[in-house]
Amino acid sequence: MRKKHVIFQEKKNKPPFEIECLMDDMIEQVKLNLIQFFKKNNIFHPINVDLRFEEQIEMLKDYQYVEEDKEPTIGYHLLGFHKNSLRYKYGRYIKYLKDDIYLIRNKYRGLQISKEEHYIFQKKTPSKNNQLRQHLEDILNGNIKIKKIRK
Repeated sequence: MRKKHVIFQEKKNKPPFEIECLMDDMIEQVKLNLIQFFKKNNIFHPINVDLRFEEQIEMLKDYQYVEEDKEPTIGYHLLGFHKNSLRYKYGRYIKYLKDDIYLIRNKYRGLQISKEEHYIFQKKTPSKNNQLRQHLEDILNGNIKIKKIRK
C-alpha cells in the first residue's frame, strides 16, 4: 500500500490575524453606532433589542417588539426568543396565565412563554376568529346597535 503525502498550503490572499481582529472591532463599532442612531431617530429595528438579532432580521421584519411595560394583544401571532440561547417559540396568543406568562398555541400544542425569559415580538394576522371577536366586543361595548325590524 502506498502512502500519500499531503502538504497543506495557506491561503495566499488571507489577511494577517491582526487585521481580521481590527475589522471585527470596526464592524462591532458600526453596529453600536447604528443602535444609537436608531434610538435617537425613533426607528425600530430588532438590533435595538439585542445585537444577536442581526441574523433573524428577515424573520422579524413584520413583527413589533412587545416592551417590558406593555402586554401583547390576544389573537396576535407571537414569536418569543429565549434570552440566552435565542431559540424561539411561536404561535397564536391564547391567554394570559399569571406572572407575565403567556399561553400560545402552535398547531396542536400549547406553549408557554414569559417576559422574564423571552424577547417577545407580535404581529397582527387577520383571522375570522379575530373579526368575530371584535364584532362581539363592539356589540357588548355598545358601539354597534341592533335595531328590530317590525313587519
